[in-house]
Amino acid sequence: MIIQQAMCKTALFFINQALKLDGDYQTLLKPIVGKVLTVTVTPLNWSYSVYILKDKIDLEPVCDHAADVSLEGSLWDLLSLCMTSSPQAVLAKGAIKQTGDVEVLSKIQRVLLQLEIDWQGLLARFFGDSIAKTMADKIRRAQDAMKHNVDAVKEDAKQWARAQSLSPSKSQMEKHSLDIIQLKEAIDRLEAKIILLEG
Repeated sequence: MIIQQAMCKTALFFINQALKLDGDYQTLLKPIVGKVLTVTVTPLNWSYSVYILKDKIDLEPVCDHAADVSLEGSLWDLLSLCMTSSPQAVLAKGAIKQTGDVEVLSKIQRVLLQLEIDWQGLLARFFGDSIAKTMADKIRRAQDAMKHNVDAVKEDAKQWARAQSLSPSKSQMEKHSLDIIQLKEAIDRLEAKIILLEG
């Protein structure tokens, strides 16, 4: 628990310092203020709740509130989801369990993509210029991958919406079944009339 709290506080410090490097961060956070994202890292069973506040992000190692959206998986799988150009492929493997409002997750991702943070400047304060450059390059690649992921998610959402519009509702299916029964009865009556006329 001590390691988890230390990691949580360190991550929270870096997240909020990074946010302040974007002068417009409060405006960017507006659409997601009050939302809660829960991430559970297995097999450690470390659960983190990410609370979006109007001027910062709060991160707690325990879930006090119901989350708007939750992700559960191994650290590797969760990082893979963030870095991949094909998030649907990672989710299709079934290694990450996703519950809750997907739209909230989409909004959070859009906000993260809009942040313009000088990662290299922030990291240089703690690690020096050469290490900061290497780390910032990796962060930029991750951000590029996330931008690609947003496009893929949008396309998946469009395909899902198309599929939903093509799938009949329960009432449509019941009406169709009733129409088939009525058609069969009409055919039976017609066959009976033909037999009477022939006979």
